[in-house]
Amino acid sequence: MTERIALRTENLTKRYGGVVALAGVDVSIRPGEVTALLGENGAGKSTFVACCSGARAPDDGAIHLDGVEQRFRSPHAAAAAGVAVVHQEPQMLEDQTVAQNVNVAMLAGGGRQVLSRTRVEALAGDQLASLGLAHALDPAQPIRRLSGAQRQLVEIARALVIEPKVLFLDEPNASLGDEETELLFGVVGRLRSRGVAVVLISHRLRDVYRIAERVVIMRDGSKVADGSVDEYPIDAAIGLMGGRPRRRDAAAVPAAACESPRRAEPVPEPVLELRGISGRGFSDVDLVIRPGEIVGMAGLVGAGRTEIAHGVIGAAPLRGGEVLVEGVPRRLRSPGDAIRHGIVYVAEDRKDAVFYDKSIAFNVRASLLGPRRVGSGRPRERAVGRLVATLAGRLSVKAPSLEADAASLSGGNQQKLLFARAVSVEPKLLILDEPTHGVDIGTRHEIHGLIRQLAADGMAVWVISSELDEILDLATRIVVVRLGRIETEVTAGHDPIPILAAAMGAATADQGTS
Repeated sequence: MTERIALRTENLTKRYGGVVALAGVDVSIRPGEVTALLGENGAGKSTFVACCSGARAPDDGAIHLDGVEQRFRSPHAAAAAGVAVVHQEPQMLEDQTVAQNVNVAMLAGGGRQVLSRTRVEALAGDQLASLGLAHALDPAQPIRRLSGAQRQLVEIARALVIEPKVLFLDEPNASLGDEETELLFGVVGRLRSRGVAVVLISHRLRDVYRIAERVVIMRDGSKVADGSVDEYPIDAAIGLMGGRPRRRDAAAVPAAACESPRRAEPVPEPVLELRGISGRGFSDVDLVIRPGEIVGMAGLVGAGRTEIAHGVIGAAPLRGGEVLVEGVPRRLRSPGDAIRHGIVYVAEDRKDAVFYDKSIAFNVRASLLGPRRVGSGRPRERAVGRLVATLAGRLSVKAPSLEADAASLSGGNQQKLLFARAVSVEPKLLILDEPTHGVDIGTRHEIHGLIRQLAADGMAVWVISSELDEILDLATRIVVVRLGRIETEVTAGHDPIPILAAAMGAATADQGTS
């Protein structure tokens, strides 16, 4: 007897320009089974889900639903065929009730039947009860009064109204506490018993392994493993997600590791010291960064790394703890205040930082027009011009002239522009949030070279990156953040597997289970 397959992909391929996001992925998802789709950030999981649910059209390959090849032209078409997705960030109608949000597809269907509010709430009550959520959600409650965890449960209930054959749950428990996670797993268990094929994408591996029967592991756009949870226990899965530690060439070795052996020198005083700082999304963080160091901050998206940086530079308020700059306690109240004390932050999103209708030269010298470091004067215009030209040349900003508009530059060159602007004020500490996000491999190599050179010149550099390879290539010291806390700290050259395990909250065998 042929085994029934709810969803099957053959050679599923997706490219974004020169980047291969999916490289010929073959996967079979069975009805009445929970399959965990695992991988690091950027492994291709989200692209796979997008192609299977009509949000993206694959460039090659085929998708079969119950044995019939499908070409979904939209998420609506996929949902009509029986493929539903619950996203990590729920999209809710804020002014409507739980019942109206759960039944939004029916209410927007354009049928002739007009349902009263009482009837809609009764329908939603029945739907919630069938999922074991009756005590967790009140159908009459306005969405705007719900917690993040409750919103996630509403999103799940809404997806199930269409009675899907295949349900993708994308980080469904990322914002859930223990109690809500148990509710979620109860819902998943009911769906499994109904024959729904459930695909669970989550970085909380201990939770995943409690509920999943099978795992599909992805890395760099390819499927690297597919089997039962017994075949691929947590330790094995983490190893496959991270890949083998790769040999690093000379160009990829941190600057400090390239120096010749020398006699021990006094350890320099920290540029930045954090003592138990807490704020929105993080708590009790201790961290020390010294001149010449590249401190890599690893962790999953949403772990709290950017929030920590925002708290340090005054972009978000601190609720406790102490920030010391060169040994002196400081309460930095704004990014401008941070610049005045020698700390510059380069954000991940360049859209809000680049002045697109201004020249390259204006963009580079923009920081010189704003707050200046304590004790430093404002340079003369001629000196500024020389500095702009020097920095643009040093970063190999490719443009016909420095008077060309920033909008004419590629994304990679716009990123270099922000680097040049940050370096122009000669900071003591440079904080880089996802410094190579969205740039090509050549630009990435140039940016890494600049970071190493700045550290070799004595600048302290704090790199936040979701790409573990980038952290391993650059950092002289690595801290791992999970759930807003520093989980562990390791030195450069460390095996990447325990780092990945710490980020996911799953101890490897040699770390124990504590």
